[in-house]
Amino acid sequence: MQGPLYPTEGDQLAAINNFKSLEMSGGWLECIKVLDLNIAWLLERIITGDYVNEKELEAIRQKIVAYRELKDLPQTQVNKITKVEGTVVRDDPFATREDIDKENAEKGK
Repeated sequence: MQGPLYPTEGDQLAAINNFKSLEMSGGWLECIKVLDLNIAWLLERIITGDYVNEKELEAIRQKIVAYRELKDLPQTQVNKITKVEGTVVRDDPFATREDIDKENAEKGK
């Protein structure tokens, strides 16, 4: 997901780390609890027929979908960032053995 938000690999890496940090934060976990309760309440409304008409039922279904998408937002964003034109942005700041070997081979030229 390059562009104005993440123009460089460094920006992408920072965003990935921030989204992963958000996903594990206490505040986000509390938000998940609230969203889960809202989803359960909306599902209960569907099961018990607690809606006036089909339009209201569809609105309830759309809210459930939106809440589920919101719950997954940090991981969804990480997935979008890491799938840049078929390449994968590594979120590991350390070089792999392949990177080291390639760098050593280039120095040896």
